[in-house]
Amino acid sequence: SFQNADTTQTQSQSQSQSPAPESSQAIQQVQDQKGSSMKTLKDFEKITATEATIKTNKGDVVITLFPDKSPLTVTNFLTLAKSGYYNGIKFHRIIPDFMAQVGDPLTKDDSQKAAWGTGGPGYTIQDEYDQSLGFETDGVVAMANTGAPNSGGSQFFITYSPYTFGNGKYPIFGKLKSGMDILKSLQIGDQIISVTYK
Repeated sequence: SFQNADTTQTQSQSQSQSPAPESSQAIQQVQDQKGSSMKTLKDFEKITATEATIKTNKGDVVITLFPDKSPLTVTNFLTLAKSGYYNGIKFHRIIPDFMAQVGDPLTKDDSQKAAWGTGGPGYTIQDEYDQSLGFETDGVVAMANTGAPNSGGSQFFITYSPYTFGNGKYPIFGKLKSGMDILKSLQIGDQIISVTYK
């Protein structure tokens, strides 16, 4: 069974996270949806890239992006990367043999540790599901969400192993090209130094 590796999070929060791959639980990004706007592809400047390098303090993780199958999700990710949004953000959830999750700006502040996993960019994007993309292999890159439709923002996760329960629940936008050894060496608190793309 999978355990929440981040035992510092309070489960008494009104919107607590339920991290695990079992059907009764979900990978969740919890954020206050009040006042959040939903962005569409027309709200973003076009950025063309099919590969991103996530430079962490442990080494580089390279992902192949799927802009043809998940154009909004990839464009959102690239826009955040271009702005430097991910620089300094820490991995706040690591579940061995399952996945590593990152993308919450609150993780830049250690005094906010109890709230890590609840932050986002201040907007959400619409879910994109391409039937040809699934969690049948390891190294799948997908958006985290609150469990509600169209609630993704900036948090994403990369799987260590197949996770077919995630099909149709978490929008997939990439696949690990290299760096699984780096990914598996990450611990909560390790951080993204930069994200570049080409």
